[in-house]
Amino acid sequence: MTILNHISFEERLNLVARQAKSLILITLTPTGTVVDWSAGAQAMFGWAAPEIVGKPIAAIFSKEDVADGIPAKELEQAKVNGAAPDTRWLVRKDGSKVFVDGEVTALRLPDGTFIGFVKTLRDATAILHFQQSDATLRAIINATPHMVWSADSEGRGDYFNERMLEFTGLPIESLVGHGWTSAVHPDDRSAVRYAWENAKRAWTRLSVDMRFLHHSGEYRWVLCRGEPVFDQASGELVRWMGTNTDIHEQKVSNEALRDARHRLDAALSAGNIGTWNWDPTANVLYADEHMRRLFGIKAEEENGVSPKLFFAAIHPSDVGFVRASVKEALATGGTFSATFRIFLPSGAIRHVHARGKVEFADNGTPLCMPGGVIDVTELRTSQEELRVREERYRTLLNSIDEGVAIVEADLDAQGRSLGHRVMETNPAMSAITGMSSFCGRSFADVVQDSPFDWNEVLTQVLHTGETVQHTAEIEQGQRWIDISVSRIGGGGATQAAILLRDITERTRREAELRLRDERYRALFDSMAEGFAVIELEFDEAGQPVDYRFLEVNPALKRLTGLRNVTGKTLREVVDKPNLDWVGQYAEALRTGEPVRITDYSSALGAWFDISVVRLGGVGSRQLALLFDDVTDRRKNDEALRQLAADLAQANLRQHEFLATLAHELRNPLAPIRASLDVMRMAPAGSATTTRARDIMVRQVDHLVHLVDDLLDLARVTSGKIELKKAPVQLDDILALAIEATAPMINEKHHRFVREIKKTPLCIDADKNRMVQVVSNLLTNAVKYTPDHGIISLSAGRDGDNAVIKVADNGIGIPASAQPYLFDMFSQVHTGSELAHGGLGIGLNLVKRLMEKHGGSIHVCSAGEGKGSEFTLRLPLIECPAGQITQNTSAVPDAACCQRALRILVVDDNVDAADMLGQVLQVDGHEVDLAYDAQNALVKAKQINPDLAVLDIGMHGMDGLDLARAIRSDAGLAHIKLIAVTGWGTEQDRENTRKAGFDAHLTKPVEIDALRARIAELCTRP
Repeated sequence: MTILNHISFEERLNLVARQAKSLILITLTPTGTVVDWSAGAQAMFGWAAPEIVGKPIAAIFSKEDVADGIPAKELEQAKVNGAAPDTRWLVRKDGSKVFVDGEVTALRLPDGTFIGFVKTLRDATAILHFQQSDATLRAIINATPHMVWSADSEGRGDYFNERMLEFTGLPIESLVGHGWTSAVHPDDRSAVRYAWENAKRAWTRLSVDMRFLHHSGEYRWVLCRGEPVFDQASGELVRWMGTNTDIHEQKVSNEALRDARHRLDAALSAGNIGTWNWDPTANVLYADEHMRRLFGIKAEEENGVSPKLFFAAIHPSDVGFVRASVKEALATGGTFSATFRIFLPSGAIRHVHARGKVEFADNGTPLCMPGGVIDVTELRTSQEELRVREERYRTLLNSIDEGVAIVEADLDAQGRSLGHRVMETNPAMSAITGMSSFCGRSFADVVQDSPFDWNEVLTQVLHTGETVQHTAEIEQGQRWIDISVSRIGGGGATQAAILLRDITERTRREAELRLRDERYRALFDSMAEGFAVIELEFDEAGQPVDYRFLEVNPALKRLTGLRNVTGKTLREVVDKPNLDWVGQYAEALRTGEPVRITDYSSALGAWFDISVVRLGGVGSRQLALLFDDVTDRRKNDEALRQLAADLAQANLRQHEFLATLAHELRNPLAPIRASLDVMRMAPAGSATTTRARDIMVRQVDHLVHLVDDLLDLARVTSGKIELKKAPVQLDDILALAIEATAPMINEKHHRFVREIKKTPLCIDADKNRMVQVVSNLLTNAVKYTPDHGIISLSAGRDGDNAVIKVADNGIGIPASAQPYLFDMFSQVHTGSELAHGGLGIGLNLVKRLMEKHGGSIHVCSAGEGKGSEFTLRLPLIECPAGQITQNTSAVPDAACCQRALRILVVDDNVDAADMLGQVLQVDGHEVDLAYDAQNALVKAKQINPDLAVLDIGMHGMDGLDLARAIRSDAGLAHIKLIAVTGWGTEQDRENTRKAGFDAHLTKPVEIDALRARIAELCTRP
């Protein structure tokens, strides 16, 4: 162990600071006062520690730096950033200057408390000398026209001369390291990276072309070259030195040259043109790829082949004159030109045209014959086709009976014809017009009676390309000529063809036929009965099998619905026609006697009365059919009978419904009246009174249920019901329906079977309405199943649908009643019917609600006493990832206001107002009553209540007007308003909201619901 091991680190550090003269270490207070001054500091600056300690550090800075506030700025930067560089000239004790390099570091305790600074320095005079030498070198490098760079052994750039910075326009900080790669074009970076990696891996020269970002914003091509620099002692790669040279213009020129070569090759290839050069002295022919391909010469024979190979491909009949043409060009110094045929290796014959020019030396010796050859096969074919077409045109033009004239128009700058002249005519033109000379004349001279302005017609035809036709009367109406004018060629053409037809005889015949046809058509089209001319068709045995429509009138289309039948057979226009009629038609054809048929056509779905008569004499196959649709006449009789039956049935259902409704209303009224009598006679608060009250509550609930069903049915029928759809799980609906009907099931001791799949199934539905649907079916199953029966509820998935089934082993449904089961007021009467009644609207309501949900309901029963099964089908949706929206309008748990309120009750039904007031008084509220709106408004101003419960349907001023009057009075604006009404649609609720009500309750009001609304409103400000 040495002595150093026995002293602390702090002591050792103190010895180093005091004795190591090469270590310049100065500690400062937070304000910059010297605290410690090492031996190295004394050696550099000449001050001993006692002389400098306690003085500001600014003592060693130059007067200029002190004047600029450099000492304070340096300390502030170190305090903020942790350290600050310190490379500058400082002042010794004797006034001389020394160039130093170092930094100032902020000192902090472990808890982060700032306590001062430490300044470390070293003599940088040698570095300064080096920098001055380096500046000379940099000046030389910057004078070169190249961009000079250097990089470390890994390719990280550490120097870029001014040419590089001027070229890129980027600061050196953006280029150092690998930053220079950002200036390389994105499409070239992978190639540059690959070249760099290869050069670094092999320690070989780097050379790569790349596009480099210029300060103008464009990328320019540069040649990047780099040389590896090795350590002379170790031989290791230590850095790279290189240049970037702008080669953009050279690169673009080369690209343009290559592009021009490619375009030339493409043009030669597209035009089937080959080039060649013949050396007559060596008798060697140099041909390009296109000529070799044209003559079928293999690619490997492309250099210096004998002309014999090409002459061998020439058609034997053409070889002689081709050789002669070559010799003549050599002898005369003229141009070689020849069109000839060649054989291809495939055996095909092509036509080519070759041209060449002999070039001679100064002594007259032929040096070479460069030339080209082009495939003219298509041209020769086109010329031949043109010749054939011209012959056909002349033959047709001279043989037709119509006169034809070719005219040429003189057009102005806007394309309007200023004049025209006939260029050519055919012989028929002379026969029609009686003229013999046409060329150079205007067509107005040819057809003098024509109303045409020929220049206007020619302008139109030449501009649009559409043919103009006209019929002209000439020779004072004794002759008719049909004139057609058509453009020859496409847009910009100046020639047109004029065609004349003498239609005098045809026009006269057409006029006669038109008169006859007009008479016939007037009768034909005005007939109310259907009329058709048909032609029977027979098989080989002579039996009639079908007929074809030759002519039909509009009434046939109207009566049969058949369209476009003319020319078609009966089998072609009617599926499974009644061919019995065809046999009867044949009888009329055979005898010549008219036949009348009245029969039903299943194919056309109608009854027809048909009269048939033969057209023509014996042997004719044509018949005239006159027929009328008598379906309506026959249906009217049947409809009258059915209407009488339906009216009787509707009348019966109405009587049954009214009787049932009266019965259903009397049923709960009887126990209500009896309960009232019992409550009158029994002591208050006795068990008898309590039981009577419970009975009354149940019976009133039953009445409310009946009224709700009637209102729901009315809303659905009128389309006013609004579904509040939301994603809901099927299990939730079924659970609520089971909960609602469980007391009835238990009361009748039924066995309830539940078969519901555990897999979650979701539908888009109004939850309350779907609970109503399932509850209705379960209630019916309970009602119409004798005690101790079996009720089952199952649910599952069938494809994209949810399927719910409610089944029982009850009284069943007769097959005759099942089609009408879902009709309004439908009642099923069986010999074993239980005395549970019903209005006959529940299943109709269920069916309508299912249809509004996009679903369906189906009933199945084997008959009386065999139970029944109802099946609901609804489209499934994907269950949401989060919680399913619960769509319920269930009344919240009853709550009471925490303070007594002054409440005004307004209803023109005195009993209703009094009873509601008593209930609210029992809850501890102070209640005032009014029996009309006018009195209520006066009383509201007198008592200034906290809350008012208003009936809507009052006589005179109704509840809505009363609410508006209250809201318009600033002194009453604070009153909370609750509407109590028998109207409960969404529109009714919207009306009360607009009138200023805070809540809306439908009659009969559930007291718990009223309490909940009062509790909610009394907490609102």
